[in-house]
Amino acid sequence: MSSNDDVGPGRFEQGSPQDLQEHPKAWYWGVQDKQLSNGQAWMTLIVLFVYGFMSMFGFIKVAPVMTVMWDNYGFDLANGGLIQTFYTMSGVLLMFPGTWLSRKIGLKVTVVMACGISLLGAVVGIFAFDQFTMLLSRTIEGIGAGFIMFLGANVATRIFPREKLGMAMAVWSIWAPAGVFLALLLSPYFFSWWGLQSLWVVSAIAYLICLAWLLVSFKLPKVDENILALRQSQAASASAEQAGGSSFVQKLKTPRVMLISSLVISASFLIWGFMFGGCVNSFYPTYLTEVKGLDLAGAGFWPSVISLLTLPLGILAGWLSDKTGTRKWFVTISYLLMAVVMATVAWREDADMTAVYIFVVMMSLFSATIPMGTRSAIPEYTPDPKISDYSLTLMVVLGNLGQAMGVIFGASVSAFGGGDPALGWQAAGLWLLAPCCLLAGIVTMVFCKNDLIGKKRRFE
Repeated sequence: MSSNDDVGPGRFEQGSPQDLQEHPKAWYWGVQDKQLSNGQAWMTLIVLFVYGFMSMFGFIKVAPVMTVMWDNYGFDLANGGLIQTFYTMSGVLLMFPGTWLSRKIGLKVTVVMACGISLLGAVVGIFAFDQFTMLLSRTIEGIGAGFIMFLGANVATRIFPREKLGMAMAVWSIWAPAGVFLALLLSPYFFSWWGLQSLWVVSAIAYLICLAWLLVSFKLPKVDENILALRQSQAASASAEQAGGSSFVQKLKTPRVMLISSLVISASFLIWGFMFGGCVNSFYPTYLTEVKGLDLAGAGFWPSVISLLTLPLGILAGWLSDKTGTRKWFVTISYLLMAVVMATVAWREDADMTAVYIFVVMMSLFSATIPMGTRSAIPEYTPDPKISDYSLTLMVVLGNLGQAMGVIFGASVSAFGGGDPALGWQAAGLWLLAPCCLLAGIVTMVFCKNDLIGKKRRFE
């Protein structure tokens, strides 16, 4: 297959002879005969967002009823974590193959297939009455969740122009906190009203609605927006060369320099997953119980506030990113500020709740800026759709890997009270977590070039 395969759907006019020779007909399912309107683009993103947060609901829904699941399905402390591990790892392991598949069979086919897999997993869960079928259900549902984790951002780069990508990525990035908040809020009620299997019934109904909605509303433009951005970048480089252009512009457009920037900001997301998904989400409720003396309800309340505050703050961060024309500095400054928070207020070993209030607000802010900025910067650094697709997938894989590392770290003897002797909450925050955040801030500041969109606006 020729290099035209590298530019994704919409590279040629739909139905042209060259087009039909390059890809199977299914590739163009959902591709329109013109560019999308703003409303069509947002409708596509919204249905992906709903599917995404229902996938996160599917992951978190078991947390409030975990002890009941252990009793019902014969799990114990030794193997109870498999309920979540099977869901997470089945998706993570298939992300890169899924990205490759989406480039071979088309985005709409892949998204619809992923939603169908999620639906199948939920249906298996409804009828799961032993340990094997429950883990099978979690594995199948996790595969669908893994696909939507990378597909949402990959689709957004195709349907939104660069100057609107910050807001789009901000909305997409809050699918996880929205799903967490919804699951923590509603799962206990569903369980108390209709029993344990009702959680899978709710998921199945939601996935079925999403599947029908995707079939109707998922659309792609005639020419992908990232293809248009790539053409503009190439044209700007050619013009600069012909005019004898500045060395600055030539360096800015150097593929190797921009690829390094993309890889570095993707790699920094491992630290975000380590901090937020691994340490904060997994151990902050325990910290609130052990150090601040809160009951279980209070300890679960404050992390849910982080998820709730992230929703409006994420949209605001996306709007500001589009207005200022930068993605990198939202990420870099947030990591540096998070280092200060981890070293000071995050894990203080006293009964004062003021530090908790500050921490919740600041973590909500970081949850709004770091995922949005990272997802928005990668397409700026790598306008080539193939590289961008795999870079965005790499970001998600590293974030999940960081989350797993954070859980292991938090449970180890060197960290949060997980052994004897333990380093302790405050010392771990000061000597281990804060330096990790500082490292992420420094490497993104030094090795990530300023975003193309920001430079473009300043030099026009």
